Amino acid sequence: MSIKIPLNIAKPTLGALSTGLLLMTMQTTSAQAAGQYYNCANATGCELVSSKHWTSNHTDTKYPVVLVHGANGFNRLFGVLDYFYGIPQALINGGSNVFATKTSAIHNSEFRGEQLLQQVKIISAISGSPKVNLLGHSQGGIDIRYVAAMPTSYCGQPADTEVNGIKYYSFSGVGQITNGLDPSDYLLATTGLAFAGEPNDGLVSSCSSRLGYVIRDNYKMNHLDSVNQVVGLTAWGQPNPKSLYTTQVNRLKNESL
Repeated sequence: MSIKIPLNIAKPTLGALSTGLLLMTMQTTSAQAAGQYYNCANATGCELVSSKHWTSNHTDTKYPVVLVHGANGFNRLFGVLDYFYGIPQALINGGSNVFATKTSAIHNSEFRGEQLLQQVKIISAISGSPKVNLLGHSQGGIDIRYVAAMPTSYCGQPADTEVNGIKYYSFSGVGQITNGLDPSDYLLATTGLAFAGEPNDGLVSSCSSRLGYVIRDNYKMNHLDSVNQVVGLTAWGQPNPKSLYTTQVNRLKNESL
């Protein structure tokens, strides 16, 4: 997607929609070297975590990739464990510039969206890029729609994949116990009971995850699997979550985003 961000943005009303993962591209106000990963936990700037000479240009997007965590989330725990586990590294190997943002772990998306908006402006200033590609997980998917001032609606197969020049993509999974060695799966199996049989990933229904171009809404993955957690313990014999991100960012590259 491509929108301008004014200095003073109106606060839109948000619907009660949760997403598995939402991916989109937005225009900011200000280009940078390839293959770098930044931690933006500091409200006034971003710290370079790693830089690699990429071995391919599979994910060498025109604009930086910005990762947005969900509720109770983090960007880089204790400076070691990424919320998007192994995903920034997979992306910079293909040429992406990746920025992991940090918003309040527990707050509404209007508040978190304002925090994210400020970080996007900082990222734009650091990178010199007029646009960024936003990838949000769980509540982060709502946060990035706030930044884009995109109204939400519940469920349904989206009629439009592009609104006001903004391209929207989403993917999600179904199932809760996907790897018997992952203790978090059993917690998600319990929370998933609240959906009374409706397909869900333990925290979000398949229906409510749909937005824009639906890449797929039935991957065998639960809510944490979609960010390659816990520490890579995901479903055996299924697509690797990291490959879903590299494929999507390659899609953005092919769209010249």
